Amino acid sequence: HREFASGDHRSQGIFIARGKNLSKNKTVDVVHIMDILPTVLYLCGLPVPQGLDGRIASQIFDKGK
Repeated sequence: HREFASGDHRSQGIFIARGKNLSKNKTVDVVHIMDILPTVLYLCGLPVPQGLDGRIASQIFDKGK
């Protein structure tokens, strides 16, 4: 019989992104988990449906390009 430790969840995490037109070596304060889908859709050049929870995480983009 194996004993398992109870799981634990925290609200903090890390978000790492890499790609064209993204800021390099930049730390951002907040990216919510609900922002991941709209941001990925945007990065893929796909439309972001209205009413979708979350927003495009615009703070990760290099504004100079």
